Formats: sequence, structure tokens, C-alpha cells
Amino acid sequence: MKQNLEILAQIVVPEKFVILEREEYENLKEFESVGRWWTLEDVLKHISMSRKWLADNILNNPKFKTELDVNSGGFVKYPIAQGGKYLFLRSRTMQWLEENFSEIMKEIA
Repeated sequence: MKQNLEILAQIVVPEKFVILEREEYENLKEFESVGRWWTLEDVLKHISMSRKWLADNILNNPKFKTELDVNSGGFVKYPIAQGGKYLFLRSRTMQWLEENFSEIMKEIA
């Protein structure tokens, strides 16, 4: 025969921690990335790939470039001249990489 016991306990949360509802936590994480820009180095850290790999397989790949380029309504600012800087809208970059992972990997297989 099963028995159920009810136990009351007090849990002390240290001051450096905050308890949040999951939905509020997810909203805060999303808010943190909205409107934030990444450099090329930031993207490379995020995907753990080389600059050459990113350039060859995504940034300069005709299949993706039009979709990514800000001049076509995308979220990547390509450098104007050699040695110039890329800029990426962080939230859209992360979303695009997630949504297109299998397509990217098919391209390099």
C-alpha cells in the first residue's frame, strides 16, 4: 500500500539569485538579443567555425547572400571595401542560423 507524506520545507535563496517564472526568463533572454549588433568575430564565436568557412559557405554563397544582405532587406551589413567590417543583427542572425541549419549543411556536404 502506497503512502503519501506532505513535507513542508523552507528554502533560503541567496541574495545573488532571483527566482523567475520560465516565461519571464525567456522574455528577458529574447529582449537581451533584440536590437543588438554582432561583429564578424561575434558570429564566429557563436558558430565555432572559421572566417573562411563562414565566408565560403554562407556569406558569399549566392544561395544565401541576397537573403542576408541589408541592401536586399536582410540583416547583414556587408563591407563596402576590402578590409571593411561586417555587421549582423544578432537576433535575426541567430534565428536564421537555427532555421537554415540543415540547408547550410546540405550545401557543404
